[in-house]
Amino acid sequence: MKNIFHSISVLLLLVIVFVTYANTVDDLDLWWHLKAGQLIYETHTIPQKDEFAFTTYIPESINNIGKTEVNPSELPSEKVKRFLFIALKTSWLGQLGFYIIYLSGGLKGLGIFKSIIFITSYAVIYLTMLKRGAGRFSSLLVLSLIAFIGIDFNYTRTQLYSYFMFSCTLYALYDFRKGGKCIYFLPVLMLIWANLHGAFILGILITIAFAFSEFIKYVLNNKLNISEIQPVSKGQLQTLMMISFASSVLCLFNPNTYKTFLFTWIMNSSIFGSVIEEYRNPMFYEYHAYWFMLVLVVISILICTIKKRMDLNEFFLSLILIIPSLTGLKYIIFFALGTGAFLAYSLTCTGTRIKEWGLQKKLLDNKLISKLETKAFFSLLPAGLALMFLIKIALSGTALRFDMREKRYPSKAVAFIQENRIPGNMFNLYNSGGYLIWSLYPDYKVFMDGRNLSETAYFHYNQILGASIGNEPGLPLWKRLLHAYDVNFILTTAVSSMGNIIPLVDSLYQDSEWELVYSDGNSMIFLKASQNNYDFIHQHYVSKEKIYDEIISECKMGIAEKPATWGYYETLGFLYMKQNRFKDAAIMFQKYLAINPNNVNVQYYYDLLKKYMGNPVED
Repeated sequence: MKNIFHSISVLLLLVIVFVTYANTVDDLDLWWHLKAGQLIYETHTIPQKDEFAFTTYIPESINNIGKTEVNPSELPSEKVKRFLFIALKTSWLGQLGFYIIYLSGGLKGLGIFKSIIFITSYAVIYLTMLKRGAGRFSSLLVLSLIAFIGIDFNYTRTQLYSYFMFSCTLYALYDFRKGGKCIYFLPVLMLIWANLHGAFILGILITIAFAFSEFIKYVLNNKLNISEIQPVSKGQLQTLMMISFASSVLCLFNPNTYKTFLFTWIMNSSIFGSVIEEYRNPMFYEYHAYWFMLVLVVISILICTIKKRMDLNEFFLSLILIIPSLTGLKYIIFFALGTGAFLAYSLTCTGTRIKEWGLQKKLLDNKLISKLETKAFFSLLPAGLALMFLIKIALSGTALRFDMREKRYPSKAVAFIQENRIPGNMFNLYNSGGYLIWSLYPDYKVFMDGRNLSETAYFHYNQILGASIGNEPGLPLWKRLLHAYDVNFILTTAVSSMGNIIPLVDSLYQDSEWELVYSDGNSMIFLKASQNNYDFIHQHYVSKEKIYDEIISECKMGIAEKPATWGYYETLGFLYMKQNRFKDAAIMFQKYLAINPNNVNVQYYYDLLKKYMGNPVED
């Protein structure tokens, strides 16, 4: 009966995961993954060169523009230039799979697929916990923690495949220690994984680590007669080493061969290592670090309290997963999955030890407590809580919405471009690059996107977006670069994701060589004021004063989506002051200071406005 209760609890948890994770489908990288998959599907070939950006292959005449005019720390490294193209082919099979699913079920189909990948990964990890010897209750608790951490990694990108493959690899290794045969499938799994996503390297590392640790255990047991160590037999050890070798060799059968192993190091060494979120240090970045450290602390405490020491396999496994997790956010989910079995086993051993305490025994022997059927109660409790949580989600109206967050993308601007066939090269924002590849290729190519194939293009992108002046006489650097790349129109937002007005927009507002031809409260299009564009500008001219309305609209949307981002309040506050909307400005400054009270400049203007209005500010 108790096992039935636990099975129901696990099933409910997986249903919750499915419903919760299915709420969003989009990801900034999803779009170029889909377009790459479409290209592979239609041409039956793996891409050998970039088809989506016109800035990937930069002529020497453009390459050096601005590089002597900025701080050397801002310059691209150039050392890894030829290796960045590894990204073109790293996930070709995963991209093809995405596109086939899209053909079958559209974006909702991808959302369902994403949730299925997560729940099957978690189910495999749960079975791995049981295989390790953990109790069902401890396994359920740890699985809940992993699922909670996984919410922060609920992205529709090819990394999804690695979650499942990683979980299967762990299960095969733990199953092997129990005499199972699943490990014989590991080389084939590695071959497939190496073509799905680059994280197969973690699978190879933990497989080798298991083989190495079993070899050490075998030596310690047979040479030093340490009886506490329980290694596998000599025959099993030989099998494990052969499987590890075969897996390592077969994973080289991917379009990048050995170069894939260098990709993470290449990205960290490039200009992108410090700007891409998933490569940032989790110890200093938002809320991910708190849950990561919580797991570390819990594991450390449990290691000190359980009777049995950590198995040598799990020591090396934890070491392999902790090191990258300390340097990049993207590895935290793998750390959670990889240490789940040991954590659940540790909880089980700790619970067994607590039961042996005299106080615990007396408490359970108490007549009143015994009447409560404690075992059944604690078995039903997780199921009850899970059911309550499931009902809450169902009633919230967010269940199975498959939200595409369309306001995040310039969909109306794209329709305007397609309808009017605006000619020439386009300058676009980094975050919208993937969506524009999906929507506009092959009619248009992008300036920049999340594949990060050219450090120089990214360097030039930042100089343009930041409206860099440079130090050469004549045109400012940002205009020289736009001329060099022969950009004819600019698709941008008015404010950045941090809520600040984009410097390029401010410069375009003041520049007579660029005219505003489109604005929808979500994005804008500026067209070069050339003779060839005269008729188009005359037909679609929008007063640049419209930029103020654009800023207000985008800030309000930003506040609705990310209310803790204080830049939106500051931007609105100063804009309202410029429009003589003093009460509205004071309200924005008040909200800003509630989040960030240390800004002396905002505090000064807030106090000035209160003094001018002569009464307290009320929202």
